Amino acid sequence: MNEEESKHEIANIPSALLNGIRPKYQRTQSYSLIWTNTDIDETSPEYQNVLVMLRSVVNNVIVCTGRTQCIQFLNDMDHENVIVICALELANQFVPILHGMPQVNAIYIFGSVNYRHKPWIAEWTKIQGDFTSIPSLHTSLKKFTCECDHNLMPMSFVPKRFLAATAEVENLVLLEPFFKYSLLFNEIISEMHEDDTKSVKDLVFYCNSKDISESQLKYFQNQYQQKSAVSLYTEDIFLRSMLNHALFSFNMEIVARMSFFIRKLHRQLEELHKEQSNAYANEFIVYRAQAFTEQAFKQLLDTKGGFIAFNNFLSTNKDKEVAIDFVERAIRKNNDIFGVIFIMKIDPSKVLATDTPFALIDKHNDIPQENEILFTMNTVFRVGEIKQAVNQNRLWKVRLAMVDDNDTELAMLTLRMKEGISFNGWYELGQWMLHVDLFDQAEELYGELLENAASDDDKICIYHELARTKEGPRQYEEAIMFHEKKVEIKQKTASADDPSLALTYTIIGQLHANIGNYSKALEFYKKSHNIYKKTLPPNHPDLGTSYSNIGQVYSELGDYLKSREYYDKAYKIWEKIPPPNLPNKSNSKQDTGRLHETKNYDSKRRQFYQKVAAHARRTLPTIRRKLQDGRKEFLNPKIKD
Repeated sequence: MNEEESKHEIANIPSALLNGIRPKYQRTQSYSLIWTNTDIDETSPEYQNVLVMLRSVVNNVIVCTGRTQCIQFLNDMDHENVIVICALELANQFVPILHGMPQVNAIYIFGSVNYRHKPWIAEWTKIQGDFTSIPSLHTSLKKFTCECDHNLMPMSFVPKRFLAATAEVENLVLLEPFFKYSLLFNEIISEMHEDDTKSVKDLVFYCNSKDISESQLKYFQNQYQQKSAVSLYTEDIFLRSMLNHALFSFNMEIVARMSFFIRKLHRQLEELHKEQSNAYANEFIVYRAQAFTEQAFKQLLDTKGGFIAFNNFLSTNKDKEVAIDFVERAIRKNNDIFGVIFIMKIDPSKVLATDTPFALIDKHNDIPQENEILFTMNTVFRVGEIKQAVNQNRLWKVRLAMVDDNDTELAMLTLRMKEGISFNGWYELGQWMLHVDLFDQAEELYGELLENAASDDDKICIYHELARTKEGPRQYEEAIMFHEKKVEIKQKTASADDPSLALTYTIIGQLHANIGNYSKALEFYKKSHNIYKKTLPPNHPDLGTSYSNIGQVYSELGDYLKSREYYDKAYKIWEKIPPPNLPNKSNSKQDTGRLHETKNYDSKRRQFYQKVAAHARRTLPTIRRKLQDGRKEFLNPKIKD
């Protein structure tokens, strides 16, 4: 019998970034739990005790009263990672069905009789065991979810070939978006100032709606000022798994809500690093075990000589045997993964505490003998030797060296990645997300910022960025609604002739034109045009653009005489402008096409517009044009201008 092996969630680049899939992330952990039992009495103390125990480990717990209901839930959760607790009386017939479902990561059998003597249990590798008591089930469940959280380590890779000074900047735009994010995120966090008291209350309020244990939330709220951030992070409460999931899934709503805690944890690592500086006078080695998918492992192999960034707080151990035990256990359970032991060389003399702090956290850990060294988020390493273990083709050892603050290649890469982006907090982080087509994540972030906007001016800026999150994926009707929100706010204080209104009207007109709503496009273009006529000199290039926009719409409506009239006016303005100052209009090619449709239009003017179009295509930045044309064209090297 060929059973599918148990698949833990493992280290990988988030699929949302690799595949262009942008799901809405609602969960606060990487796993859910379904408890299936045909004999459930919701009023019984035993039922309540089991439910409380389960929810102390997994936030999203679903109770089913039979196999059919359980399968229905699982079919709706086909992209998730699910733990199923199966009643003893259902196990014999139900386990083979569950085992064949890829979304089921682990199966627990729970009942009053121990089944370990039954040989068939050993045949199904997803079964974690059969349990007769709540404490034993709780212990095993905690161990399994901790392993899931450990393997939920987002990483990003930059191969050596991309570090050359000759590597084109445009190729870096979509190269490892997570790596670019990792280099800039710490700067943003450190520069922000928030009221921790308010932030704690806001996070607790948010978590209350996510089924997180009320006792854990009360504990966190009461202990936040009394306990260290490291202690809270390592304790058996929601923080670690919630942050792991948010960073892995790129859930910017949760990351933004937890930013105050991220900053506090980073700063405490800075303090501990300084306190322990005498203990780390010389180079030393730490270890990290990690499970990889085949796809992610190939990326790692391709990164030799390049950089790897761990996009989360990185837990390592001074004891090599801890790492070996973990990775060997992982590859025994799953034949589809590669086990990697990272051997990390650290040279403290080359590391600034403010940039990449790390510290031994035994005194703040529930398990002091762990010898755990915790590194701050987004620590970068150089990938060295990659070597296969003897007699084990799925176990590899990879040597890493922590990148020092004077590494010229990393400094150059960071500088080039920052080009064109001025980071100053969450607002600009959202702009970067738009820059690399992470539209859903940007929408989440700006939606969170909108809830806390302090002024109408802030709201106007945020609505503008929210509109951009819809323009990118061509959801133009939703983009129009956000722009109209801007107008509503602006009209409260601005005059009817405010130039900023003209720009917004132009954008709305263009969006209506994009969906073929030409009468509405004409209405907004004319609103914009009336403002430009009152506020701009008669020969201003923007006025020429406005005439051209209206000419386009009349052409689409089939009114070629009107179209010619407005194109003539645009021509009279643009023919006086020196070529380097001609408008960089990406739709100039379409203007030329409209002119050919008009009756008896003279060839001289047609040629002029063709020159405008050619100049625009030369001067419009390549990256911007390709991003506008879509990710597919950008990723296709055969397409030439």
